[in-house]
Amino acid sequence: MQKDKKLKIITGCLDVFSDICNVNLFEGENRIRPDALVPMKTDSVYTDCSGKEREHRRDVCMKHVDSGVSIAIFNVENQSDVCNIMPVRVLGYQYSGYLEQIDKLKQENERQGKCLVSKVLEKNQKLIPIVSLVLYYGTKEWDGPTSIMEMLDIPEKWRDSLESMIDNHTIRLIDLSRQDEETRKAYKSDFRHIVDYLHYIRQRDKEKLQAFSDDESRTVTHPREFLMAMSAMTSDRRYAEIAGKMTEEEAKEEKKMCMMLDIREERGEKRGMEIGEKRGMDRGIQRVNQLILRLTEDGRQDDILRIAMDREYEKQLMESYGIE
Repeated sequence: MQKDKKLKIITGCLDVFSDICNVNLFEGENRIRPDALVPMKTDSVYTDCSGKEREHRRDVCMKHVDSGVSIAIFNVENQSDVCNIMPVRVLGYQYSGYLEQIDKLKQENERQGKCLVSKVLEKNQKLIPIVSLVLYYGTKEWDGPTSIMEMLDIPEKWRDSLESMIDNHTIRLIDLSRQDEETRKAYKSDFRHIVDYLHYIRQRDKEKLQAFSDDESRTVTHPREFLMAMSAMTSDRRYAEIAGKMTEEEAKEEKKMCMMLDIREERGEKRGMEIGEKRGMDRGIQRVNQLILRLTEDGRQDDILRIAMDREYEKQLMESYGIE
């Protein structure tokens, strides 16, 4: 849950949000512009069948407005782990989102003195479409359900009779670490770095991961948000610590990604590293990534989490693997 909260910070940036939607909904076509997005509140209150008030909280919600016309509402849900009730959760977000629109139209009708009773809305009053995306950041393959049908226990002798009657809600799951190179290249925002990083970690491609860390052509438009996302993906709190120390001016300055990773080493570990004219002399981030890859290969997930909190233990592990 904490990881997902950190990830929603970067997906809440207008250019990143539009980029995610354009790549995954419109095959990279620039259909949704950042300046046409209107952030929406992410909590919806509704009344359940027992009459109790309930609340739904989405991660990021934006309305796309074109020439003053509301086109659609887009929801992005961030998942760092597999959720086995995701189809129901997303269906709940859809329900509360539409219900909220109905309530607003109903209130407007009441203000105008219209008493529609059972009709609730007039024939010309329509709802804005709601589209939801689930972004999955895990490197383990998603083995949870992606549709309501997968969650149902239907006796075999009833299956043929019942399946045609059931509205099978399916989620749009985006498995980020498994997106191919062509799709990853379609991203134009900071999110490109995130999907590439996840892909190389899942592939355990040390050479490409090192090249990724060294790539001086990669720039970050949202330094603070990018560091928070890296903190969530690596379970390394040092990224979040650096993000928290940034001034407002620093957080708005475009920076080279490789220098961002170097700064993390300088301030987070306090090893006295001095950044040279072009790069830092120490490449601590490469050593950490090397260690994570080795531990992943050996199935030592608990150790990966521990090194984020214990520097001495990290050094011991590096020595045991011969990482200098």
